[in-house]
Amino acid sequence: MSLLALKEWLGHRCLSSTQWYAAVSPARLTQAYVDARYFERNVAVVQVLLDRAAIESGAASKGESYKFVHLGHGYCANPYWAQCQHRMACQRCDFYVPGDSTRAQALEASSHNQRLLEQIPVTETERKALAGDQAALQQLIAAPSNA
Repeated sequence: MSLLALKEWLGHRCLSSTQWYAAVSPARLTQAYVDARYFERNVAVVQVLLDRAAIESGAASKGESYKFVHLGHGYCANPYWAQCQHRMACQRCDFYVPGDSTRAQALEASSHNQRLLEQIPVTETERKALAGDQAALQQLIAAPSNA
């Protein structure tokens, strides 16, 4: 039932009276999001490669990359990838490691690496790009930065 229909049904003169009675508490709103599976739909799991050798040698504490998000076509070495303005359009970024590069091949071949799965919030376009949709990936690459 719409708010206007509810107003008429309750016999209120002012819509503000109906709105006061129909106010949603934060707990009820959160439950509505959970019931609608909102959080599950807008979260994706990405593969992350940790370079244990860089961590154990102390190179990571000196600023060397140690965490690489697997993008399918390459890796992103930005440790804050989930908040990056180039996310899923990493070819624009200095942190991008192309999949066919020597560095990417060395990462893949290293026996010191540890593979993890990490949950991140994603937009619908990013979800499509993660699923391998080339049109969505091109849309992300062409989009202006949020800088």
